[in-house]
Amino acid sequence: MARAVIALVAIVAVGAIAVWGLSAAAASAGDQRTITDESWTPEAGTVTQLEHSGLAHAYYDETVTVEDSNGNLMDAGEDYVWYEANGTVKAVTGGGLDGESSATIDYEYRRTTSDQRAIISIAGILPEVMGALVPLLGVALLLIMLRG
Repeated sequence: MARAVIALVAIVAVGAIAVWGLSAAAASAGDQRTITDESWTPEAGTVTQLEHSGLAHAYYDETVTVEDSNGNLMDAGEDYVWYEANGTVKAVTGGGLDGESSATIDYEYRRTTSDQRAIISIAGILPEVMGALVPLLGVALLLIMLRG
C-alpha cells in the first residue's frame, strides 16, 4: 500500500513537472516574425498602431530599435515608448522624434497556435489541481504511517 501511494505521488509530481515544462516551451514557441525598417509617422504623445500591432495571440519582444528619418538611433523612454503588450509605439513629447515626419522601427513578435494556447491553459489550472491533490496525498501517507 505504501508503495502504491509513493508511486502515485511520483506520478503526480512527474506529470506536474511535464505539464509545466510543456507550457513554458509552448509560451516561448510560435510563429516568430521579425519586422525591420517599418516606417511610421511619429506624433508626439500619440500611440501609433504599427502594421502588426494588436494581433490576437501575439507576444511582442520587449526590445525594439527606433531610428529617426536621418538614421539616428533613438533612446527608449527618452524619445519613444514601446508598448510590448500590444506592439504599439509612442513618440515622447520633447524627445528626438518630436516634430519628425517619419521614423523606422524594428521589432519582433510571435504568435501561438491553438494547441500551444491549450497547453498554456492546462498549465494555468495545474496549481489548483495540485492544491487539491497534495492534502489528499498527505492524509493517505499519514494513514499509512499510522497503520505501521
